[in-house]
Amino acid sequence: MELNKEGRRWVEQTLKKLSLEEKVGQMLSVRYFTDFQNFSGDSYVQFRDQMRKYHVGSVVLTVHVDGSTLLKNLLWKWPGWLTSCSATPNCRF
Repeated sequence: MELNKEGRRWVEQTLKKLSLEEKVGQMLSVRYFTDFQNFSGDSYVQFRDQMRKYHVGSVVLTVHVDGSTLLKNLLWKWPGWLTSCSATPNCRF
């Protein structure tokens, strides 16, 4: 994939704003295994706080399945949540 001019400008501006710690965090990817999560529950809050503390760049979300049925009662909410709890702006190109 090749970035257009606007995309390159976004990258340059974003990198200038990030501290070294944030830049290193953006290179981290974690895997999170989950069933339904209550957004005010202890395990969810702990995960969210660690995402913020370490400036994690990406999450591989694994949702348990029940036989051949995906338990997706939470899955559709995660992309918006990840965007909203991140201090790093998200690229939309």
